[in-house]
Amino acid sequence: MKAKVNDRFEFDLEQDENISISGHGDKLTARIAGLNHPVRIISSDRQTKRYEIEINKRIYSVKLEDDLDQLIHSMGLKGKRNHKVSEIRSPMPGLVFKLLKKEGDTVAVGETLLILEAMKMENAIKSPVDATISSVEVTEGQAVDKGMVLVKFQ
Repeated sequence: MKAKVNDRFEFDLEQDENISISGHGDKLTARIAGLNHPVRIISSDRQTKRYEIEINKRIYSVKLEDDLDQLIHSMGLKGKRNHKVSEIRSPMPGLVFKLLKKEGDTVAVGETLLILEAMKMENAIKSPVDATISSVEVTEGQAVDKGMVLVKFQ
């Protein structure tokens, strides 16, 4: 999980040993550089994963990104709110292990479209938008390069 604070600073909460958040419900504590600080949540939007928090009488804007958010961002699919996603490209070289959707299917955000095998791991490629598939550009068993178009949307 990554946290972007005040749209300036980015922290990897799973890797950075200097920062951690713990607690339950409204009783949260931030451990920063070995010191514990009480955290008060001022506002939250769980859909966009944006929070306003107060630590030591200072207010911070925090945007959280989980693994799926980071994958979508790395694939270049996240942009302005009005940006329309027209295709999905392969995030890595691999082999199309299984197609789960076909041309004409309607898909929802987060729905798995296909399984891409890379480095002996199966990676679910999910839809970043609610859309109808206009074409599937690959077949099962096909090798793909990074950046190759996998699926196009209407």
